[in-house]
Parts: sequence; structure tokens; C-alpha cells
Amino acid sequence: MTEREWEEGVSFLYWIGQATHDLHNEGILFSDAIGVSTLVCLLDNGEVGAQPRMRRPCLAGSGD
Repeated sequence: MTEREWEEGVSFLYWIGQATHDLHNEGILFSDAIGVSTLVCLLDNGEVGAQPRMRRPCLAGSGD
């Protein structure tokens, strides 16, 4: 990774923080979109973490 790439990544994370408010958390949505939420659940809970019972924030209330 170059310093420029790192700076762009930090700028993106800064933007996510600025776009977050009480009713909308961009950090959680981004984490889910790139699979980090699922990865953490799998690492922490093993195969149990991959079960369909796991609900991601963007799916809450969707009836599934």
C-alpha cells in the first residue's frame, strides 16, 4: 500500500463518519457491504456465526 492509497482510505473513513447520524450509521452499513460483519461473526462464533439467524443491520425488519 502506498501513502497515497492510505490517505484515500483514511479520507473515505472520515467521510463515513461525517455521513453517520443518530438514525443512520454508515460505518455499520459499509462493514456489512464489504463482508466484515460476517467475517467477525464467523471468527468469533465459528460455523454457528454463519447461520441464517444472523441478521445484518440493513436487513432488520425486512421480514426474512
